[in-house]
Amino acid sequence: MPLYPFTCNDCGADDDRIMSVAEYDERKRTQQCAVCKGMMRRVFTPVALKTDTQRGLFNGAEDGFGTDNRARQMFRRKCRAAGVPVHGRYFPQLCRPGRPLDPFAQCSDTGDIKRKLQLLGKGCEGSINVKPPEWIPEPEKPYRVADRLVEQEASSVIAREGLTGLTPKEHKVLRENVRERITPKEI
Repeated sequence: MPLYPFTCNDCGADDDRIMSVAEYDERKRTQQCAVCKGMMRRVFTPVALKTDTQRGLFNGAEDGFGTDNRARQMFRRKCRAAGVPVHGRYFPQLCRPGRPLDPFAQCSDTGDIKRKLQLLGKGCEGSINVKPPEWIPEPEKPYRVADRLVEQEASSVIAREGLTGLTPKEHKVLRENVRERITPKEI
């Protein structure tokens, strides 16, 4: 006969009762505390904790597709073609942009999920905690006017001022002067 744990509603006393399933069904709402004669309630033990093993997110037959067998078959074909094992679970949130049913989103344990989140530069909270990477702005590059525009302006300066016979060194100095003149001071 199974053992059923009960706790008193009034005094909080714990008691384990051995009874048949039939007795439990008949008397589950009428159990009295031996200490204070108050009503007792059934205590249910918590389900297994989510750990880094095959429990929790990877428990049972759920593979991330529910009842969509067509998508499951297409995904398995893609995984086999990419050389990715099909055991584990598919997480659509891990798909790379523009790639539905991406084999990259197939994970076999929580360590695999953490590694893929870090590769994608994402974070998550809940049963798996991964901090998103801090955004570090790239250093600003100084604005550089396009060479085509500089050359056009230099040609117009040469035509306007009638400069002829410039050496390559003088032409280079003229282009740099024009670049400085037409570059905006503040962006």
